[in-house]
Amino acid sequence: MSQPLLPMYGLVDFDPHGVAIMLTYKNGSRSLRHEENTALTQLSWLGPKSSDILGYQVGELSSARGYSPVDATLPLCTRERRETVRLLSKTIEKEDESFEHIDIIRELQMMLLFNTKAEIQAVDDAGDLTRWLDNALIRAM
Repeated sequence: MSQPLLPMYGLVDFDPHGVAIMLTYKNGSRSLRHEENTALTQLSWLGPKSSDILGYQVGELSSARGYSPVDATLPLCTRERRETVRLLSKTIEKEDESFEHIDIIRELQMMLLFNTKAEIQAVDDAGDLTRWLDNALIRAM
């Protein structure tokens, strides 16, 4: 089976578990390494990302309710910080200089630096998830 012709995007929570799920789809899992075609290497992380959650693109997310996506963030617990550090180390070890790879490293660093996580629901609560998704897909293409 060859790679898909259509672009593939991962929409996962901005937390270590969401990133781990996305990376499992992208790189395959250790338990299925013996199987062929179990990784979607062309998978791109659509978001939400730190810029969405921390309000850098507030114009897309602002709402009449005066609600910010930062209002829906939560601090990482100790276990999640350890998982984020583990994911970051594992990702850095992989020799890949693609923009996508560097972006994943940066996002994990931002997660640790700001000690924050957020669910996809945070973007929806801050405004309009459909509009955000449309804009994110346009940027990604």
